[in-house]
Amino acid sequence: RDCVASLLTDPRFVDDDFVFFENNPFAPPPNKLNYISNINTGKCYLDTYHELIKHPNKQILVPILLYIDGAVAGQFQKLKIEALRITIGILKRTTRDKEHAWRTLGYVPNYNKEGSRSKKMFLESGHDAAAHLQMEDEEEGAQDDQNVHEAQDWHQILSTLLESYGQIKKKGMLWDFRYRGKVHKDCELVFFLAFLKVDNEEADKCCTKYSSRGKGVKQLCRYCECPNEETDNIDANYPLKTVDKIKSLVDQNRVENLKALSQQHVNNAFHEHRFGMRRQGVHGSCPIELLHSLLLGIFLYVRNCFFGQIGPDSVSAAEINALAELYGGLFTRQSDRDLPKTNFAKGIQKGKIMAKEFSGVLLNMAAILQSSDGRALLAGARSNNFDEDALDDWTLLVETLLEWEAYLKLDKMEVYHVQRLKKKHRVIMYLLKKVANRTKGMGMKIMKFHGILHIAFDILNFGVPMCVDTGSNESHHKLAKMAAKLTQKDIRFFEGQTAQRLVEFLLLDLAMEELNGNTLWEYFVEYVETDSEGELQSDEELPNTLDTNRVQKNRIMSKCKRFTQAGHRFGCKIT
Repeated sequence: RDCVASLLTDPRFVDDDFVFFENNPFAPPPNKLNYISNINTGKCYLDTYHELIKHPNKQILVPILLYIDGAVAGQFQKLKIEALRITIGILKRTTRDKEHAWRTLGYVPNYNKEGSRSKKMFLESGHDAAAHLQMEDEEEGAQDDQNVHEAQDWHQILSTLLESYGQIKKKGMLWDFRYRGKVHKDCELVFFLAFLKVDNEEADKCCTKYSSRGKGVKQLCRYCECPNEETDNIDANYPLKTVDKIKSLVDQNRVENLKALSQQHVNNAFHEHRFGMRRQGVHGSCPIELLHSLLLGIFLYVRNCFFGQIGPDSVSAAEINALAELYGGLFTRQSDRDLPKTNFAKGIQKGKIMAKEFSGVLLNMAAILQSSDGRALLAGARSNNFDEDALDDWTLLVETLLEWEAYLKLDKMEVYHVQRLKKKHRVIMYLLKKVANRTKGMGMKIMKFHGILHIAFDILNFGVPMCVDTGSNESHHKLAKMAAKLTQKDIRFFEGQTAQRLVEFLLLDLAMEELNGNTLWEYFVEYVETDSEGELQSDEELPNTLDTNRVQKNRIMSKCKRFTQAGHRFGCKIT
């Protein structure tokens, strides 16, 4: 409740940051939507609206978005920050990409067990320096036969963090909603969980799926019951996993049945919460996102397969890499702001390349495949994998992937096109298998390849792919890392001190907004002044005869008191 109130009173949001049909918070969705854009155009929102909104003139449906991910505090630190963050779906996508559009519900403690065990061994050695060593509670006196399930601990912590959401989900929240110069009194905010913004690793944890992705695992997909050996089948079509089925197996302790589904015997924290009207619940609400699945997944594999077919350590690979470096430099122009980065110091084969830069890597590959010098070098490679047909196939694949990425980044899509995308994605998967032909590791039996089959359903349910992309949230880790560096680095107090620093950052930001004339909405504390006799007066009733300096001083003291109260609400002591 405090997080939602903080977002709704934040002075950094303006009317244009909210998204409503017809610019009216009470307007119902159109009868027939032929496009997909923000969350409120997805099937998840529309179905939930028709089910939960009974009084359209007084109720506002508010989707809740959660994000959870871990970040290492520093290069030489073993402390990890794993925060559960929240925002509201009535904000536009571009607004939700900003750091101040998110609030932190809580933290999941993380411990480096190897480091803790090494400290314990050092303590038992009897060394004099061991007297000054701090031991983590979770390792003190620990026995090897302790049956503590890490996944269950993780979900138990999340369950505790989500208790406050469970309260407002059941009872709703009355709010005076201010929008476009008008305050709508006593609006009922109706909440539901829309989806989780997570990468593949966190998605598996949220769905209590096995984190292992090797050959011995029965199923790799968190969406459906596709067997491991069928993960690379472009025509795979298997039943979807549902909350009712998984929860029933857990409640009945049917461990073998859960193993057959590659599901852990764990009470899932998200099974108690409604994800719209979808039967899949959390198992269908961790959508495939561009950053990890496409850019750091498919595009990365295509680059590696390309050089793998050339011969990664061959002379031809070095020459192709040098040619890519040359072309990338020629593509670089300061005025071309809409082009991805193409100039890489070490070429496109090696070196540190960020996720968002892989589209530039494929652009360089497309230029090489179309140039006479590039085709000549590839045709002359000793691997003999690049005849004319192979060169044309690679050109088709790379150009198709670039067009695909550009389409997935659109702010608006036609429903008709997204429906057709279900078949088009199978064509892309066929090209990837035929041309790239990954043989390393599990080949194409990977979730990032199979997940392409589920992207169209995610778009129809939750909006365009940029709505669920975690790229912007990854960039928000910088502030959390900064806060972590201002702590004692003591594992016993690390999460609490990091949270306190972040709240202080928030309060300082709000104070700076007031100094710049952008005042915090005094929703809970009505601002009043006193006259010479001590009578309360509102701002509008202040006479001109009052001492201006005294009034200004009272206002400053009132603001300081209000910020202090806000800090206490977030668990932060401010003096």
